[in-house]
Amino acid sequence: MSITYFVTGVCLLSTISLVFIWFAERPVNRTKLKVFATLLYLVLVGTSLYFHQSERALNETTTDLKALESAHDEELLKLTEDHEKKLEWQRIKIEREVREELEAKYAYKETSLNATLIEKTIDLEETIKSQRSEIYALEDKLRVALSDNERLQNEFDDLQAAYNNPHGELPPEEAFLEVYHSCEELNVYYPDGVDIAHDAYSFILDEDEDGIACGPSEQ
Repeated sequence: MSITYFVTGVCLLSTISLVFIWFAERPVNRTKLKVFATLLYLVLVGTSLYFHQSERALNETTTDLKALESAHDEELLKLTEDHEKKLEWQRIKIEREVREELEAKYAYKETSLNATLIEKTIDLEETIKSQRSEIYALEDKLRVALSDNERLQNEFDDLQAAYNNPHGELPPEEAFLEVYHSCEELNVYYPDGVDIAHDAYSFILDEDEDGIACGPSEQ
């Protein structure tokens, strides 16, 4: 740009010189011509010095601007790195807080669920115990009812036999039938119980259904 300004100035001064020469008086005064040439030289030299200083100042300004731009870029890069580090640390902190909060919620829910399961298990065990007690009571009632039924059946058989034999005649060989209404009665005569082939065996007294009534496991 400085060269363009310099060439433009030279052309302008040359034009002024031509105008001066063409319109100067005849003959030309040598003294005036020397003065004009001297002034023209000084103007050219001054213009050259001005443009040289301007170019130098422009170069210095450009250098300073480049230095400032480089410093600005370095500062911007440093700020960007610091900002990225802060953002990364903030992200890690947020992730840690979220993870701790989720773990706390999960632990609370797990504790609540375990407590609920324990309570339900206890309630279920109580229900099972209650139902088992009811079942045992019903089994006892059923056992008593079967015993009473068997006793009534025996009485009915005796009455029928008495009706069929009003004179009380005995058969040639009187059969003996062993009937026990509980394991206590049976174990008095048979401490180890009786198997299914024995006359004293009863399905009612065989609670574990192992083929031995009032055995060791049922005592």
